[in-house]
Amino acid sequence: MAWQKVGMLGLAAVLGGCGARSNLELAETEPLGAGGASSSSTSTTASSGGGGTGGEAPQCTELAWAGPPVGIGVAAATPAVRPRIIRSSPTTTVVVFEFPAGGGGFRELFSVPVTAAFDTWPPALGALEVHFPLVAPVAVSSGAVGEVAFSTLDPMGGTTIIGHLEPEQNGSSFVDLPFFDPPFALAGTPNERFVLAVGPESFMELYGVSTVVTPPLVQPIGSVGCADRPLAAEVVVDGDDFWIANTADLPHDDCLDPDVPEAPRSFSVWRSEGSTLTPIVSRTLTEPLVDIDLAVAGSVQWVGVKDVLGRYLMSGYGPEGIGMAIDVPASNSATYDLGVIGSDALLARIVPNATTPDEALQIRLRSFFEEVATLSAPPEALGAASEPFLLVEGDQALLAWADGFGTVWLGRIDCIAP
Repeated sequence: MAWQKVGMLGLAAVLGGCGARSNLELAETEPLGAGGASSSSTSTTASSGGGGTGGEAPQCTELAWAGPPVGIGVAAATPAVRPRIIRSSPTTTVVVFEFPAGGGGFRELFSVPVTAAFDTWPPALGALEVHFPLVAPVAVSSGAVGEVAFSTLDPMGGTTIIGHLEPEQNGSSFVDLPFFDPPFALAGTPNERFVLAVGPESFMELYGVSTVVTPPLVQPIGSVGCADRPLAAEVVVDGDDFWIANTADLPHDDCLDPDVPEAPRSFSVWRSEGSTLTPIVSRTLTEPLVDIDLAVAGSVQWVGVKDVLGRYLMSGYGPEGIGMAIDVPASNSATYDLGVIGSDALLARIVPNATTPDEALQIRLRSFFEEVATLSAPPEALGAASEPFLLVEGDQALLAWADGFGTVWLGRIDCIAP
């Protein structure tokens, strides 16, 4: 495998961007405050904002599979980890995932290109390639046209890097950045502008990075939170803005006060325009949070958080900054992803070791006020073991997951209008 370092580190200024992405869960839902197991919470909303112009929202009354999911088989005795779908060009999406490589927690980053998945089904699959050895968490995103960007730690030098891989090309290239912290999340644009959330597990900072030049230009944006235990974050691009969601002990906290950090019971959403960070919405819950998902489409933001009790809370925020939330029954093993079709939340939930496909994979479309549609799982969902990943474009969504037998699955969900 050929992986090549292509630059030294550099400090300077840059930024600008675009943003949107997802994560989810499911089961019988119940409005917050309706009694039962619902989490008590407080919510604040700052200048509820845009990130793109939106447009006419697709109206769905049903969801349907475009056809049977397609499998990406890998000769491995262990399941793939964290499959993701990245748009690399107008005609190509790339399924990126990790596989264990020997012992000691070592992994390798793989990819498979998929042609015209939103236009025809089944789509054409390209060649499987391995790109980079991993010794730390990795975040992936869109980058230059024809490439996928990723961030992790240099396995040789320990610095934070941003790398670029080309589908069907063994290996990758990367550049060092001027810090030594693993990434929480990464989002980028075709002109190689990125927002990167990094830090030790309990402290988070944002940087703007441009890799269009060598050495890369790096601009601190600011710290966005801390806690007494690991944090979580998501960065997405929508329109001309980057959007960030993170957990922390306090909402919209720069963590510069002298107080001792507490448990991460709050989440915050921010919008980054260049190096300017604007607080958008925040919420404080009763239990510490362990994961967060963010999906943005125009003036609508959906946030999903999972707490230490295994409950999943989903909140939607519209042009007036009015939010609603749903408390989902607890499941410590379930994993989620969240997307937006029109202004509705598309939810995906996977439960490992389920005994039926519909228990293993659950898909729901929900508006601010009611459930719109559900979708039965295909037989291939039985054995699902990884977290799901949704890539929504217009009124369609690609969904990726991995089973426990060495196969990564890719399906397409279509919106059926009335």
